[in-house]
Amino acid sequence: MGNSFHSSRLYGFFCELRRRKVWRVAAGCPDMTQTLAEVYALVGEQEKAIDLLDGLLSRPSPVAVAILKCIPIWNPLRDNPRFIEQLKKYGGPA
Repeated sequence: MGNSFHSSRLYGFFCELRRRKVWRVAAGCPDMTQTLAEVYALVGEQEKAIDLLDGLLSRPSPVAVAILKCIPIWNPLRDNPRFIEQLKKYGGPA
């Protein structure tokens, strides 16, 4: 029950927050948004993860291109053309 089990449970937790509309309160919190992007990346929802990252990179947040390039949690996105474009857009060469 490795990483995917915990990722799917966390993903389920976020879905439940959304259902209860708690997400609207947390949506403005960059840390929560980053965590959700990480979960999306881990469970294979690459486009959703990239959409959230685009929002985080376009405003002050704890997410930076240097972090996206070196932290292993983002490995599932490394070959995605949209992810590569974001790295270039917000931080120079991917």
